[in-house]
Amino acid sequence: MFDALRDEHLGGAGLDVFFEGAVRRHGSLARFAERHRDAAFGGITRSSMSDIAKGVAENILRLHAGEQLVNRVA
Repeated sequence: MFDALRDEHLGGAGLDVFFEGAVRRHGSLARFAERHRDAAFGGITRSSMSDIAKGVAENILRLHAGEQLVNRVA
């Protein structure tokens, strides 16, 4: 990826990291990251947030009614 960015065969790259320090530790990529950095909002859109909120609310109602929860990860 570094070579493709450096040689401009790749116009940009999105790095999904948990914290800013992760890019700094990979020195060769850090100089490209300095061009534009943004908070990681990946798949967050109004539509996705609405769907997530609806799913949470529906699961709260299921829990209150003693029903099985959906989309449970455990």
